[in-house]
Amino acid sequence: MAPPERRLPLFDGRAGTPGDDATLPVEARPAPPPPPGDNAPLPAAPAGYGPLVRAAWPLLALLARLREGAASGNAEALKEACVRALGRFLEEAGAARLRPETSQATHYALCVALDEAVLSTPWGDRSEWAQSSLLARLHGETWGGETFFTLVDRALADPAGQADLAELLHLLLSFGFQGRYHLRRDGTAEVEALRDRLFAVVRRRVPAPPALPAPQPRRARRRRMIGFVPIWAVLSVCLLAALLLFAWLERGLYREADRIVPQFDSLVPAPAADGPR
Repeated sequence: MAPPERRLPLFDGRAGTPGDDATLPVEARPAPPPPPGDNAPLPAAPAGYGPLVRAAWPLLALLARLREGAASGNAEALKEACVRALGRFLEEAGAARLRPETSQATHYALCVALDEAVLSTPWGDRSEWAQSSLLARLHGETWGGETFFTLVDRALADPAGQADLAELLHLLLSFGFQGRYHLRRDGTAEVEALRDRLFAVVRRRVPAPPALPAPQPRRARRRRMIGFVPIWAVLSVCLLAALLLFAWLERGLYREADRIVPQFDSLVPAPAADGPR
């Protein structure tokens, strides 16, 4: 049975517990800032990511910020900003000529991941977000922890056609999304196994470096020398290069999270210091 809407899974250990004294009471929270302008410039993804991740980059940067434990007393204003950003994602995906079904699947996955990230915090779990999540508002569902992994299965079943979706889902799992696996004894290990399989799909799409042309007079000698290079050595070098490239790109996402547009900075301020107990 799917859990009730208010109790989307908590997973990352940062959320605290009900009654946490660090959470401000409702009357002490600052008023929400004015809604951000829809024409605000968005941060660009670094080169190397696929078009789907590039279109979702602002939301991924916000998700990284939330996973780092950012706090907010402006949950409703943050939700409205997310709704606008999700709409802009669909516009960007359409402009990039991505398949509508892929864009909609990504939109769904982003809603689920953002909901879980917010509701895993004390301020989010006690806010109106718990009664009206992004998934409920935009997709009419209250629990996406199962469907998310149906999307993972789809990406793994069609690596050639779903490489962009696999890349996006890999990042969401890298940020700590667990969904239905949260309460399982070996849930973390199972999620890691899925993440590794998605990474294998992503790794295949990394283009191999172009081969350098050999001088014509030495072509015969070059063919003979290739026979002395074990195939496992060539594959190991290619694999290492792909791993290093992807690790560099993933670090870039966390660096860019600190440069997210001001609309998200104002809605997700730094955690307040604990007061006297």
